Amino acid sequence: MCTLRNTAAHPNCFYLLTPVEAARTISDVAEFINQLWGQATPGGRLYPAPMERVVTVLSWKSEDVAITSVQSVPHQNWDYGSGWRHAVIRCVLDDLDLMFLDSRYESTRFPPEVLYGPATMSRTLTWL
Repeated sequence: MCTLRNTAAHPNCFYLLTPVEAARTISDVAEFINQLWGQATPGGRLYPAPMERVVTVLSWKSEDVAITSVQSVPHQNWDYGSGWRHAVIRCVLDDLDLMFLDSRYESTRFPPEVLYGPATMSRTLTWL
């Protein structure tokens, strides 16, 4: 923090900043202030707040091709047929690697928490 202050107050050379760099610097200062007051900044770059996690149902079919889908609210009239497995997980929905979830390995950007499963749809709906 002291180095950042000294660099801003006493630069080594003269140069012009673009509006993007100026906005990033102002945003960084705001994050420093929030951190000093004990608050994390939602969507922050330096001190981000925790990601919001929601409970979802992850479905896949264990044949030649794995098809994965994420639904936030399961419906009882879904007809997946045989071979489909479902798991209830708590995860960040914006994680693009969620489609490649493997509970044995950390294969997603934000690790999900498996709450129930894998099981059939009827057992999953009973658990919910």
